[in-house]
Amino acid sequence: MPLETKQHLLYTNQKEDRTMATITLTYDARSSVAQKALDFLLSLGLFKTSTTPAMSAAEKKTRKVIKEIQSGKGVVCHTFEEYLKAVQ
Repeated sequence: MPLETKQHLLYTNQKEDRTMATITLTYDARSSVAQKALDFLLSLGLFKTSTTPAMSAAEKKTRKVIKEIQSGKGVVCHTFEEYLKAVQ
């Protein structure tokens, strides 16, 4: 069973509201130590958070298909006729 993870984007907000660096944190959402460490970093006032935009249904489907292909579950078609037979 994969760990439940959360991601936060932290960035330093410097002169003219520019992003100086971006840090992406991925951590076990069930870990109280990880959550306390994140809370501490945010309490320093040096960072602002930004959530990543939610993936659309099409993006989720595309990522799922890419993982299936990478794991060898894809169908190889050498000709268009083979493709037509595979999709019927």
